[in-house]
Amino acid sequence: MQKASWTCDDVGSAPSEVFDHAKAKVATGADGWLVAYARVRGVIVVTNEQSAPQSGKEVKLPDPCGQFGVRRDNTFAMLRALHIQFDWTGDG
Repeated sequence: MQKASWTCDDVGSAPSEVFDHAKAKVATGADGWLVAYARVRGVIVVTNEQSAPQSGKEVKLPDPCGQFGVRRDNTFAMLRALHIQFDWTGDG
């Protein structure tokens, strides 16, 4: 599986039993499906997670996004792109 194999090259120093669990989680969990869907549909993934490619405990969502060429933004960038404005004055 391509999703699981890319992580092997990026994290060489993690203990294998911890790393195997992280690979399995991203390959079978919701994050893996989200990245696959976004790649096929050409949409943007919105997340506030920060990239952590050297983490052996878990694979953060930005890392597979970057590996598979899926664009990602944070919540604030999404709100700006959608021209969302909040009225904090209470007048309207």
